[in-house]
Amino acid sequence: MKEIFTKAASELRDFARERGIAAEFTFHRGLSKLVRFANSGVSSNTSEDTFSLDVDVTLGRAKGSFSTTTSPKDLDRMKIALLRAAEIAKYAVPVSFERRMPLLPDRLPDDGNFDKRIEEMTTMDALDLVGQATDDLLESGLSLAGMVSSGAIYEAKANTLNNNLLYHAIADANIELVITNDKEKWEIQTSQSAVKHSQFAPENMREEFALLLDCYKNCERISVPVGEYEVVFGRSAISELLNYFLWIGFNGRSLRQDMSFLKEEDLGKTVFSPLLSVYDDPSFAETYPYAFDMNGMERQSFPFIKEGVFQNFFWGKETCEEFGGKPTGHDVPSMSIVISCGNEPVNSLKDLLEAPREKDILYIPYMHYMGIVNAAKGIVTGSTRFGALYLRKDGTVAVPYNFRLTASLKDLFKNIKWISQRRAALNLTNLYGRRHPEAMLSPRFMCVEQVPVTLANTSF
Repeated sequence: MKEIFTKAASELRDFARERGIAAEFTFHRGLSKLVRFANSGVSSNTSEDTFSLDVDVTLGRAKGSFSTTTSPKDLDRMKIALLRAAEIAKYAVPVSFERRMPLLPDRLPDDGNFDKRIEEMTTMDALDLVGQATDDLLESGLSLAGMVSSGAIYEAKANTLNNNLLYHAIADANIELVITNDKEKWEIQTSQSAVKHSQFAPENMREEFALLLDCYKNCERISVPVGEYEVVFGRSAISELLNYFLWIGFNGRSLRQDMSFLKEEDLGKTVFSPLLSVYDDPSFAETYPYAFDMNGMERQSFPFIKEGVFQNFFWGKETCEEFGGKPTGHDVPSMSIVISCGNEPVNSLKDLLEAPREKDILYIPYMHYMGIVNAAKGIVTGSTRFGALYLRKDGTVAVPYNFRLTASLKDLFKNIKWISQRRAALNLTNLYGRRHPEAMLSPRFMCVEQVPVTLANTSF
């Protein structure tokens, strides 16, 4: 694929240079396969192979952009896209700052984490994994839903300043399965992400399902009283909460627009629990990393929080052009967020259920219907849906009806009691629009004190 990108970029550069057009080209090929399940059967089995080109033309302080979906060999259509972007630039409103096209460095191809076995996954592979994860669990009254998603991307970036080409390729896969009680309407879920096919362990998904099924079939149902609780968040809930930091916490543009709950005066201060460290670290293959950003800037481990101390905001190229500062290598479709491990030997749901408890604890594996209540104060809200448990001090377990949390991100991540020893990746790849693999490497569990439950249902 790199050779096709190289040929297309060469012809487009020459075409643009002959016409005095300053242009950037972003090539993207996405391969996607999706097997979706509903009512214990396959409800959808689709695949696609798309190629797209984005063209950005700079004309002084104005910019024109045009995107097209085409064939990787249809150079005439690509040239038309370039001319349309140039025409749009003529009528675009200039910005108040200088636009600077990056001089792309010569980089080695970024495809060392590519797994051909993932790219070539078949429907039968997906069905086999799902079967191993759910065998003998789907008794009468229970239904299976969910999906197996797999695919690959090939990307390249070039511009008219020189003849260099940045190239990135990676494959990703994800399983998300849900077992639903058709009558009572409760749902339990488990998931698994993989950057290598050999990483799949459906037996672990089955074990988690079996434990949750036992609780949901046999334990008392309760409505949780509104108030503060000690909460153990699962890796999905941790990742969903931390993901908001990239919008309204660590983001330099949000800071400049007064939409960040973290401020410049917080830099160098202990804002969070000393147990918490958060990095953007492309050395972890599980996060589908970029070795360099779309401007060619090499990406290295970048600390956001180190033992509770807030370290850095991240700055994109255009943000720096508008507000000043230096880019930090974060012009990428997704970061490689890695959260520190702890010392608590609670690394599976079985460990959590068997661990002694000093008080009643809520277990929240997933957060749903999340939203920002106040960006400047970092207040977010979300509800439970899949697999929450009420773990009593006396060792018994109850199943809570769905409930809602509304809390400050600062408070949540300041009041950490313990973090599990092991981590697992959560796949965050968006299945709608252009494929961009994304995953966050999170602790399996994180215990947080003084978490406010603000609303509780009396049914599922």
